[in-house]
Amino acid sequence: MEIQSEETNFTVSEERLINFAKKLYHHLQKEEEVFYKPLLEKSEDWKEILKSFEEHKLIEETLEKVSLKTTYNQWLTAFSEFSAVILAHIENEEVDAFELAKQTFTRAELNHFGKLYLQYNITLAP
Repeated sequence: MEIQSEETNFTVSEERLINFAKKLYHHLQKEEEVFYKPLLEKSEDWKEILKSFEEHKLIEETLEKVSLKTTYNQWLTAFSEFSAVILAHIENEEVDAFELAKQTFTRAELNHFGKLYLQYNITLAP
């Protein structure tokens, strides 16, 4: 299935969307496993960490809404919502979660988490 804009040449391919969704779900899962769960175990600021888990769930829910749309305008509206959720999460993660990690873990521990994460070879590019 493809969703085509009537005003432009823009087409949304179901195959590309599914591929993107799989990679994003994998990214979120590994981020939780490699980064957030150890942070939750060691940090006392569990509210900030749980907020990130909730944001991940919201990302999954809004991406699912995108995949269920059948017209271009529906898709564009849902994708705009998804984009806003992703951007908010990235900002929160960069500012709050990563700062908390810097305060919680040693440099060696942070490097270890980075290496673990890279082992999963996660990219969002098609």
